[in-house]
Amino acid sequence: MHSLKTCISAVFLMGHLVRNASSKCLQRKM
Repeated sequence: MHSLKTCISAVFLMGHLVRNASSKCLQRKM
């Protein structure tokens, strides 16, 4: 149960970082 919660939070954090990186890349292209 605890490991599952950690995995979900890790995936959520990764998605947040990816979104930030992609938005920065888009801003740079614009």
